[in-house]
Amino acid sequence: MTNTLTPNKLFQEPASGDTGWNTPLNFNFTTMDQVFGSSFPISTTGGTTALTTSTAAVSGVYWWTAQQLAVTGTLTSNATITIPTTLGSGTTGGSWIINNATTGSFTLTFQTATGTGVTIAQGTSAYVYSNGTNVLYADNNVTNSLTNPTFGNVTVTGTETIGLPAAQTVTITIASPAQVSASVVPVVNTPVVFTTSGALPTGLTAGTTYYVINPTALTFNVATTIGGTAINTSGTQSGVQTATFSSQFADALNITSNNKLSLNLPNIAETATVAATAATGTINYDVLTQSVLYYTTAATGDWTLNVRGNSLTTLNSLLGVGQSLTFAFLVTNQNVASQSVTISIASPAVITVPTTLPANGTPVVFTTSGALPTGITAGVTYYVINASGTTFNISATVGGSAIVTSGTQSGTQTATFSGLYNTVFQIDGSTVTPKWAGAIAPTSGNNGAIDVYTYTIFKTASATYTVFATKSKYG
Repeated sequence: MTNTLTPNKLFQEPASGDTGWNTPLNFNFTTMDQVFGSSFPISTTGGTTALTTSTAAVSGVYWWTAQQLAVTGTLTSNATITIPTTLGSGTTGGSWIINNATTGSFTLTFQTATGTGVTIAQGTSAYVYSNGTNVLYADNNVTNSLTNPTFGNVTVTGTETIGLPAAQTVTITIASPAQVSASVVPVVNTPVVFTTSGALPTGLTAGTTYYVINPTALTFNVATTIGGTAINTSGTQSGVQTATFSSQFADALNITSNNKLSLNLPNIAETATVAATAATGTINYDVLTQSVLYYTTAATGDWTLNVRGNSLTTLNSLLGVGQSLTFAFLVTNQNVASQSVTISIASPAVITVPTTLPANGTPVVFTTSGALPTGITAGVTYYVINASGTTFNISATVGGSAIVTSGTQSGTQTATFSGLYNTVFQIDGSTVTPKWAGAIAPTSGNNGAIDVYTYTIFKTASATYTVFATKSKYG
């Protein structure tokens, strides 16, 4: 009778009555020895390498009996190693240690011929197995893939830096999926924005935030959402392509609401930016850059504060629903003393100051030892407009229409000025009305002082926020 073979490692089973047991027995011992300590070499430059039962042994070792599959070669494209779903009747697969010693900025995938598989990062090894349908990580390959690691309570003690790769020039393949090659690759789920000196391939848009997936030592793919499907590219491209990465710490580490990452960092400090800049116009507050922003030059106008991630990243993409962010903006205000002024009876009224001219937007209140002209009421707050030289006009609202005066006036007219202030608050360019401490929104700043604004942003839905704000005076 003919010897039969076992389904997984193809051991020989001597037939009943066979007197030549020594041959198959020695063969089986050799096979078992190989399973526990042999290596089978695979050389590839990319594309698909199919391992079958017809693949020749190397130094007496077959790929299916080897403990290790050592993959080498300089890759010029993504490489895939396939194995059969069955070796013998009733097979359920096998297990191997795969060592990826290839070079070149491409991926290596190990899979069954008709199923799915795993990707092994360059310069690493992974313990994998076939269940007869697909190839899977035997150890989930946590240290290599970082795709969905699960941690318990982790405590880091000491001074630790969790950083991002710097913006860098990358190459992007026109392929399905597109592969991005970089000198330093960030962790999975890191937001990335591409810019170009020419044109990006079809499928990628400059300035749009994508997310890193399938990172290896030197390559990654991108998706439009965290953990999404890899993007395909087509067409042509030109110029230099640049990738800029931003921080998405919780998503990058896949920390869910019921898992905690505890960082015990002595003397931890928030990042502050101190700038000899005067507040005015629209001020972009980049939360990826700082938690405190301090302008040390006297403000020259009321301002709009726009909060964002940075110039390439929206706050909406960084902040999850149910998360909050608190930051501070310190503004040195102008110092304009109260002074006697002259007011013309004209359309519009012109106010002339003898010394310091206030900035446009400055709140001003008039008092008199006699009577103000018709159109201006003592004790009412007006706002400076059209300031020039030693004169200005006033309006009832910030940036409003100039007030007209008529009738007569008498006595000495005095103008008392307040400081400039934050008139509009925005998130990613859209106006949000804060809830102010004391339920009263400021209508002026503090003249000759430093005003400290603090804002706490709660994200309640996509691009939807509740903002709590305070303003405090420091002399």
